[in-house]
Amino acid sequence: VIGIIAGKFIEGFSMGRFCEEVIWYVEPEHRGIGLILFDRFLSSVHKSGCKGLAMTAYNNEYLKAVDRLYINNGFREIERKYYKTF
Repeated sequence: VIGIIAGKFIEGFSMGRFCEEVIWYVEPEHRGIGLILFDRFLSSVHKSGCKGLAMTAYNNEYLKAVDRLYINNGFREIERKYYKTF
């Protein structure tokens, strides 16, 4: 496996049925494939009848590029998450 993207369907909120990304990872030496996975994932989610898709952007060295990708594909920022290590 050189890359994976997957999501889960969520029902019952005011937004109706939507999908949330669970994982998106591509081995470093194959990073260009991530855009192909992303395009196919968007298409699959749209065809499934979902009203929307929530994607994650981690605060790392790829954040600016991921922000551009999401914004250029019609996404808007709706939430920030915080994490505590124990």
